[in-house]
Amino acid sequence: MNNKENIVEAGQEKYITFCIPSFNRGDKVAALVSEILQYKGMDIEVVVLDNCSTDNTVSLLQEIKDDRFRLIENDNNIGGILNCLKVLTLANGKYAAFCLDKDGVISANIEILINILKKEKDISFGYCALNLEKESEYIVYSKAFSSVYNMSYLSSHPTGRFYKADVFKRLLYVEQRLKDTNTKFAFDLDIINAQMAFEGRSLLINTPLFYTERSEESARVLSHTYKKLEDVFFFPEQRLKEYSRYMESADSLHLAFNEKYKLIKKIYQRGLSSSLEGYKASMDNKSVCNHYHLRPQKISVKELILIDYNYNKAFLVSEMGLSRSKKICILLTVEFKRFLIFCYHLLAKLKMDNK
Repeated sequence: MNNKENIVEAGQEKYITFCIPSFNRGDKVAALVSEILQYKGMDIEVVVLDNCSTDNTVSLLQEIKDDRFRLIENDNNIGGILNCLKVLTLANGKYAAFCLDKDGVISANIEILINILKKEKDISFGYCALNLEKESEYIVYSKAFSSVYNMSYLSSHPTGRFYKADVFKRLLYVEQRLKDTNTKFAFDLDIINAQMAFEGRSLLINTPLFYTERSEESARVLSHTYKKLEDVFFFPEQRLKEYSRYMESADSLHLAFNEKYKLIKKIYQRGLSSSLEGYKASMDNKSVCNHYHLRPQKISVKELILIDYNYNKAFLVSEMGLSRSKKICILLTVEFKRFLIFCYHLLAKLKMDNK
């Protein structure tokens, strides 16, 4: 590894490290780093892990002269997914905050996050709500089940997540995933969240701080994460793998049976919705499809029925602590609820058409 980092001087405690994985987005990542460094305090640092960019990323970042900034370059391209995970292990700060190179940070509000983290003790991880215009009260979830249920297995955008760095670095899951170059799984942080939930409380920050790339920008810039179209995360096959891993992870947690049942039911429901409505909406969105090198298309009812069947079949045969009867109970409960919602919307549409 070619490490172009500044050594943190003794006595200069870094409270938050902003961790940015980067590949071939020179102008964007340089602007992002410069924006964060407008924060005047010495209690932050910014680290960029460049994944062998072939554009001007490295040269632009080398022009940034600030003791709070470190540029680290991989010797080999390790893929976008592992680069996102690895950059979080490079934090010198007490907390490691994640931001994609295409997203943004409002430096004027960094102090708010730091003050909340200093006020609330025993926070192991958290998430900053994205694209907010107004600030509202933050939410603290208690250790173990509450944090798992509310802050894990959500498949949400990775920007805005933060972790207690020393705890994150010693997780066995992180060590194992960084060695596994063959598995293409984009939501490691959701499984990590579940493990971090047993290390302390979690925090949902509702302050305008992190924001995502606008859809029109995303449509113009192609994703570097997926080399094969079938690997794109919102395809039903990938959603099935994703939520199967979530349920296996949830099943392995040290929770009471009723807690585990409630959690797996939630994961099953979200996975089914993502595989159906999420997939349909993504394939109908021109900006999303352009970003992932796809051609927009309308998903037929027949295809959705097949996806529903395959998802439920995989759930019923999965090896978990739940009995088959419990799985059937979850399946029927969720499907019946979905059917009622469908009928409600259909009736509402008919009423509107008859006016």
